[in-house]
Amino acid sequence: MTESATETAAVLIVDPSSDSREVLRTALAHCGWKILEATHAQQGLDMLDQYHPRIVVLDVEPEREVAVEPQLLEQISRRVDAAEGQLVVLGQVGRAAANIADTTMPDAHGRQSFAKPYQYGAVIRKIEELVRQAAR
Repeated sequence: MTESATETAAVLIVDPSSDSREVLRTALAHCGWKILEATHAQQGLDMLDQYHPRIVVLDVEPEREVAVEPQLLEQISRRVDAAEGQLVVLGQVGRAAANIADTTMPDAHGRQSFAKPYQYGAVIRKIEELVRQAAR
């Protein structure tokens, strides 16, 4: 497998909760894709630039942390779009960034948001669906 193929066959999980990252990493391990992890949005943005993952899972409403700033969320969304990747948003997107994700339906780019509290099963099924679509 070439380096660029390795880079594109990745899921980036951006979540300050080590428990959430572990649940998602464990559930997605069978996909055969590289699982990357970041603890905050700026680190996620840096990893997005470095590794170019096909799917980004971003917690915009972390527990005991400051919510992701709309400007940073927009930067992440633009970079994911430019790379023709997919973005899954965990938490409520504020009005300032309402165009990034819809709380009920995926948008034209396949982005989906899951309001908290969310069910891990639904999030994992959505990510697995995106992995299958990207593998085609």
